[in-house]
Parts: sequence; C-alpha cells; structure tokens
Amino acid sequence: MKFGLSSLELRVLSALASGGGKPIVGVARVLGRSKSVASRVVASLVQKGFLNSVRFGKRKEASVAVTQHARAFKELV
Repeated sequence: MKFGLSSLELRVLSALASGGGKPIVGVARVLGRSKSVASRVVASLVQKGFLNSVRFGKRKEASVAVTQHARAFKELV
C-alpha cells in the first residue's frame, strides 16, 4: 500500500484525475473488474476523502474532489 492506498485505489485516482468523473461502470472498465468491486473501491476512496460520489438521476458518477488528500496525491504522482 503506497500512501495508505491499495493498487486498485491508486489506479482509480489516476484514471479519474486525468479525465474527470466516470460512472461506476467506467471505473469497473478501467480496473478490469466487476461493477461491485469498483463500487467498493470508490466507496473506500470517498470515505478516505479522495473522491466525491455524485448521483445524477439513477446513475452514480464518481468524480475527483478538490480535497487536501486529492491535492497531495496529485503532487506525489
């Protein structure tokens, strides 16, 4: 675990930081994992303060939040 983040969490942050928000299914594609795995990774990153989870109607979109954690991540990567 680098920076207290799993390799999956780091991959999600990298993907979202460069391209903005993605629906959970898009995060799953980036990871090459199921939607349920992607949801758990996103939930963990939300809890850690790296992501905001925003709901647009029935879709759930995960986007990078401008938080202290996210800024520190961008500087370290």
